[in-house]
Amino acid sequence: MLNKEKGITLIALVITIIVLLILAGVSIAMLTGQNGILTQAQNASEATLKGEAEEAVKLAINTIMTNQSASRAGVNYNASDPNSVTSVITTTTADVVKVIGQNDSTCKVQVGTAGDVMGSSEVTILYKNNENSNLQATVKIQEGVVTGSTVEDATF
Repeated sequence: MLNKEKGITLIALVITIIVLLILAGVSIAMLTGQNGILTQAQNASEATLKGEAEEAVKLAINTIMTNQSASRAGVNYNASDPNSVTSVITTTTADVVKVIGQNDSTCKVQVGTAGDVMGSSEVTILYKNNENSNLQATVKIQEGVVTGSTVEDATF
């Protein structure tokens, strides 16, 4: 009777290690490449911030324009409260920042370029979706219309 030993051969061990190294290489490439999961997550985060900032600015401009129309029609529900959104009847970037701050207390907004939102010159508003964010969106406005935005490292 022959006594057979049970166990792994050296060749089987080497093949297993090679297969594991190939799988590790593929996994790392999927995580870090140009189309990797981490890059796609960063791009999605930036796109979300851009969209959120643009929508906040559009909403603020529409709120101001609605209040101006209501004021011209003789309707002003809160004229005695200077902090009220309904008492805002101007169209400067400072007013847009004020309205955004009133609508969303979790974000941080400031004037990038001061000026008349309805004017022909381009003005900007800096928008950060929370205090701890390391990114900010710069929203550009011309003649009352959002013309685009960029995302960059936060400066405030």
